[in-house]
Amino acid sequence: MSDAQPPIRRPGMDRQDRGMLVLAAGFAVIAALFVAYLFVEVVGTNPDDTGPYEPFRLTNAPEVAAKIASEGPVCVADPTGGIRSFCVALYADDFVAVHMFIPDEPLPYGVPLTEEQVEGVPGCVVAWNRRTNQFVDCDGEEVAIVDLARFPTYLAGQDPRDLYVDVRQINPPMSAEAGPETDSAGGTESPPTTAVAQTGRAPSGEADTGLTSAPSSTSS
Repeated sequence: MSDAQPPIRRPGMDRQDRGMLVLAAGFAVIAALFVAYLFVEVVGTNPDDTGPYEPFRLTNAPEVAAKIASEGPVCVADPTGGIRSFCVALYADDFVAVHMFIPDEPLPYGVPLTEEQVEGVPGCVVAWNRRTNQFVDCDGEEVAIVDLARFPTYLAGQDPRDLYVDVRQINPPMSAEAGPETDSAGGTESPPTTAVAQTGRAPSGEADTGLTSAPSSTSS
C-alpha cells in the first residue's frame, strides 16, 4: 500500500487570472525570493523541539496598515514548503493574520505545533483574489475571514512598534470563538494590535466583509 500523502489542493485560476499571473511572474519571483530570505532568517534559529520557527517580524504597524489599505492583505509564504503561510488583513480595525491553509483535519489550537504535527498534512491552500477582494479556497469558493484559523499577532519594539506574527501556534477562527476576545482550547489572548491605536485613525474603505478594500485587480 502506498504511503503517499493526499495531494494539497490549490485554488484554480480562470483565463484572466492566468494572464495576470504571467505578467507578474518576474516581479513575483523577485519578491518571493526576498520574502523567503527574510522568513528563513527570522524563523530559522529556534533551538527548541517545536521546529525552526520564531515569530515573524513585519515592518512597523502603521506601514503595514497603510499597505493593506492600499493594496490588500500582506501575504507571506512558508519558503520551506510547509503549511504556515499567512496573510495579514485588517478586520474591524484590527490586524488579523489568517492561516492560508485549511487542513482536512483540524490542527490543535492554542499550543505550539511540532513539525511532526504539520508535516505532510493534507488540505486546501487558500488564496487572496484581488479582483473580488475575497479569500478563496482550492475550489474557487469564497471563504470569510472569520472562518479561517489565525496565527497570534502582537506589537513590540520602540514606537512605531513592529507587527509580529507568531507562526508557532494556530488559534481558532473568529467564528468558532465564544467571544470577540477569547481563544478556545486553552489558547491565550494575544496583546492588542489595533490599527487605530497605531495610526491614530481607523482605516477607511471598510468593506462589508470587515476587510479594508483594495484597488480592483486580478490575482489568486
